[in-house]
Amino acid sequence: MATAEGHNASCPELLHQYLRILCAAGHLEECMEALKAAVGRNDCVLMETFSLVAIRHANAGDYSTAYYIVNEMYRDAGYGRMSSNVIGRIRNIQTRPRKGQKVDVFHEDV
Repeated sequence: MATAEGHNASCPELLHQYLRILCAAGHLEECMEALKAAVGRNDCVLMETFSLVAIRHANAGDYSTAYYIVNEMYRDAGYGRMSSNVIGRIRNIQTRPRKGQKVDVFHEDV
């Protein structure tokens, strides 16, 4: 996989697939390091790469990193503001009940 990192400046699709595989394998810290390095080097990073990595972090329960990716890293890469659809998806992941969490469907505010 070192080959993928070495060629990501000229091929953003290769970086995207490399980070996707890292996320799928559960190596979120390594994925984040590679994304930070790419942004720091001013490499071309696809817009969807940021949303992929952010949503994977949100699914893992690391919401602060997910928001850091969509707010700070996305802007630092020169894209401006992240789509509200992606931010909304992270919020939905954050607010949905987790496995084993009891949901009070009939709760009423008094």
